[in-house]
Amino acid sequence: MFTKSYFVLQIRQHAQQMLKRKGQTLEDVVKVLKVFRNNIDEDESAAADAEDASPPQKEILSGLITFLEGC
Repeated sequence: MFTKSYFVLQIRQHAQQMLKRKGQTLEDVVKVLKVFRNNIDEDESAAADAEDASPPQKEILSGLITFLEGC
């Protein structure tokens, strides 16, 4: 039986292989995501007022960046 960590490892290895073909790394992806996150202009008050408010984009990107930095 496969575990969740097995699938995460497989996805990470596949992503790294695809990036390597283009001369890129996960670190390059993280750099781009950080720039994108820092340039997002979100209206936090509008998101807080929504009934089914999802997490702000900056929060989602921060989580993704943290995950990728751990890979």
